[in-house]
Parts: sequence; structure tokens; C-alpha cells
Amino acid sequence: MEVRCKCHGLSGSCQLRTCWRATPDFRVVATTIKKQYRKALMVAQEGLNNGVSVLRGRPRGRRKSKARPAPKTSLLFFEKSPSFCEADPKLDSPGTSGRVCRIGRTSRTGSCDLLCCGRGHDLIRKSSVKPCNCTFHWCCKVDCQKCKDDKWIAVCK
Repeated sequence: MEVRCKCHGLSGSCQLRTCWRATPDFRVVATTIKKQYRKALMVAQEGLNNGVSVLRGRPRGRRKSKARPAPKTSLLFFEKSPSFCEADPKLDSPGTSGRVCRIGRTSRTGSCDLLCCGRGHDLIRKSSVKPCNCTFHWCCKVDCQKCKDDKWIAVCK
């Protein structure tokens, strides 16, 4: 939560100030969660039952790792996420094959590089007929020509 304030008075003068607690902007919350997700720690499943989360894995430079309590502020997981790149009926995941993606945007959601999982994409020409050059005739009549609209779309392989 963050504190937000607003000033009241003539011409924006701050004769009276009202403050309240509010949730931050959604992008701030999402960015924070994404950072925590990328630093999430894997825990032993048996440690979750008794309320103590135990880290699993080997720290760098050591041969054997000892279980230790996880920090209270960390996101924890005990099972790796499945890959949603390939179709999996058990998870009701259709995969990304055949999905429309955006070319040339590497950091944005929906970019072909991210969405197609390294399989690449095909360019497909999509044609449609749309009304265009419309004219309005008094009263109550509109005449339009039919124009062919060609678009190139990228689809994951």
C-alpha cells in the first residue's frame, strides 16, 4: 500500500490536504511480482507439511547442500512449471502452435520470439473484403464500394 494525497483550496493551494492509503499502480505490482517470480526458490515438499519451508538444491561451490529455512519474503515452489509450448490435453493446454504473434518485438508480450518457443513462425497473407469509400446520401442511404484488404500475419510453427 502507498500513501496518496490531494490538496484542496483555491487555485490548487494546499489549504486542506487529504491523504489515504491505496494500492499502487497495477504495473508496479506486476513488475514486483515478476521480479519475485524470477528469484523464486524450490522447496522440499515434505517441508511444507510442518510449516517449515526447506530449500532443495545445491548452492554453487558445495558438493552437498544442507536444508535451511527459506526467507519469509521469498516466493516458493515445490514443483517445476510445465512447458506450455507443446499441446498437453491433461493440463488443457493447446500449446502455442498456430498462435498469432508479433514480429520484431522481443521484450513485449506476444512477440514471436517468446510465444513460438524457438520453433519460428510463418507469414500468412489474410485477405478480406471490407466496405470502403462510403458516401452518405440524404436521407437514409449509404453507398459503399467493396475493397480487398490484405494483411500479413505471423503464426507460430
